[in-house]
Amino acid sequence: MTFLRTAFSKLDYAFAVIAGIALFYMMSITVLDIVGRSLGIFTVGSGVEQTELMMVTLGFLGLARCLKVEGNIVVDVATSHLPKAVNARIDAFWLVVTALVLALLAYLIWNSGVSADRSGQRSELLGLSPLVSHTIAVVGMIAAIIVALMTAAKAFARDGKPAGKDETIA
Repeated sequence: MTFLRTAFSKLDYAFAVIAGIALFYMMSITVLDIVGRSLGIFTVGSGVEQTELMMVTLGFLGLARCLKVEGNIVVDVATSHLPKAVNARIDAFWLVVTALVLALLAYLIWNSGVSADRSGQRSELLGLSPLVSHTIAVVGMIAAIIVALMTAAKAFARDGKPAGKDETIA
């Protein structure tokens, strides 16, 4: 299990790096297109399609890291006064629910991509199959599912004790 946790932690980190590169690329294409249009020199014809693909990459490959570092927004009104063990179990429960919802969404997204590809849909300028963005989304969601389940298991194992400063949750 330790090998799996270590390997997946490295994969999770790699996905986060790819998401960061996608963000940089997306912003570079946008700035380049705006500057080129403003000066009347050129336009990046496929800039919108590239930006859309990078947004999918950024969002879905960054999702696992967001779950791992609890980077999501939390509004804690009802549970702030409960014992840590109870909060850990509540958080673990919602992580499992998150994993189940992501599994359903991944299934639906994959089926949608396959259906669109079979019908011959392609992006307008680059001619990409819908399966390109759908595959990126599904891979990111699978990584997020694994992180959510590993984090939930770790929360149950800790029994509400806070993670150590250097402890990796997933």
